[in-house]
Amino acid sequence: MTMKITIRYSNGFAENAQTARVICHIGDEPYVQPALAKWGGPKEKWSMVPMKWIPVSVVVLPAPNPCVFTLSTDGTIGFGYGDYKEEQIDSSDEGPKSRGPLRELRVIDGQVYATGMGRQVYRRSAAGKWTRIDEGVGLARGVIEVAGFNSIDGVNENDCWAAGFLGEIWHYNGAAWKKQESGTRLNLHKVVAVQSNQVYCVGQKGQVLKYGGNSWQVIHNNAAIGDLWDAAWYDNTLYIATDKALYRLQNDQQLEAVVVDGINSFGHLHVADGTLWSFGTRQVASTGDGTNWITLPGFI
Repeated sequence: MTMKITIRYSNGFAENAQTARVICHIGDEPYVQPALAKWGGPKEKWSMVPMKWIPVSVVVLPAPNPCVFTLSTDGTIGFGYGDYKEEQIDSSDEGPKSRGPLRELRVIDGQVYATGMGRQVYRRSAAGKWTRIDEGVGLARGVIEVAGFNSIDGVNENDCWAAGFLGEIWHYNGAAWKKQESGTRLNLHKVVAVQSNQVYCVGQKGQVLKYGGNSWQVIHNNAAIGDLWDAAWYDNTLYIATDKALYRLQNDQQLEAVVVDGINSFGHLHVADGTLWSFGTRQVASTGDGTNWITLPGFI
C-alpha cells in the first residue's frame, strides 16, 4: 500500500512565466516538515529544499544578481540562489523578539523590505544589513497595543504603503510615515501599489479599499464572500483571492467571480512575465491569458 503524503502550499513567488517558488508544509501534525519548493517548468518540474524553521514569506530578486529570500517570524532570513545562507534582520532587543513577529517580505524597486507586528519595517541595504525605517510609526518595545502591518508595497523607496490590523494604512515618503484615514476598522491583509495614484488594499469580510491620489475609500464590502487574503495586478485588472475563490475587480466597484475548472484552492497570487500564478493550499496553477489555466502536478 502506498502511503499518501499531505502537502499544503502557502505563500509563493513567480520568477517568470515558467518558474516559481512556493512555501509548503509536508506531512500531518505533529510531524510537519516545512520546505521551499521550486517549479522549474515542464522539463525540470519540482525540486525542494527542506527548511529548519517555518518560512512565512518568500521573494526573489531578479537578474543580474538573482537571489531567493525566505522569512521566519523571528526575523531569520534564508537566502541564496543555488546556495544557502542565513542572516538575522534584527537580533537586538528592539527587534522581532521583543516587538512581535514579522509577516511579509516584499520587493520594492529592486530592494527587499520586511514588515510585521508592532508596525516594524526594515529594508535590506546590504548583505547582512537590514535598516529600520519605522521611526515615527513603529511601536516602542514594551507597549501593549494590537497594532501591526500585514503587508507593504510601493512604487519606489519614496512612495511606500503599509497596511494591517484594525484598518491601519500608513504612507512613507522616504523620510517620514503618515497615517491615512482608511474608512475601516477591519484587518487589511494585502496592499498593492499599481502607481502613485492607484493603490489597493484587501482584507477581512470582503472589503476592498482604493487610494486614487487624494484619499482612501471602501469600494467593495461584502462579508458573504469571506476574507480576502491576497491581490495582484494582472492585465490591467486587480485579481483578488480568498481561500477558495478568485475574483476580478470590475469598474472599481464589483467583484466578478473567476471560474477556473478543476481549481478550487487559491489564497496567494503573484504575477511575472505576463503570467498570473495562484498558490492555493492544495493547488498551484498559472494562466497566461486570464482564461486558460494550467494546474501543476504534485511533486510527491
